[in-house]
Amino acid sequence: MPERDTQTVELLQRWHGGDRQALEELLARHLEPLHRHVRAKLDRELSHLRRDQDSMDLVQAAAVRVLEYAPAFIPRDGQQFQRLLCKIVLNDILNQLRSPRLNRQESDRSR
Repeated sequence: MPERDTQTVELLQRWHGGDRQALEELLARHLEPLHRHVRAKLDRELSHLRRDQDSMDLVQAAAVRVLEYAPAFIPRDGQQFQRLLCKIVLNDILNQLRSPRLNRQESDRSR
């Protein structure tokens, strides 16, 4: 990713302006690095929470939730956006994995 990734900022501006294609382009640009970051975190530090869930499924669902409902914050560049996305998506995944609903489903499956 270039030092000053202005294309990400432009995509974010277009997306905040209502351009759905810009959201898809943002996901295409940032999903794989985000997945690598989250997968490493889940494997190293959070494997006890992950259970049998696929890390890409978790990342995709969380990224879409974040990008569709996040406030219209425009970062200064693509690197800042990627760091922010990693942090927010990881927190979202942790919330999902720790949720009582998921724990109930796990106990139902083990019966």
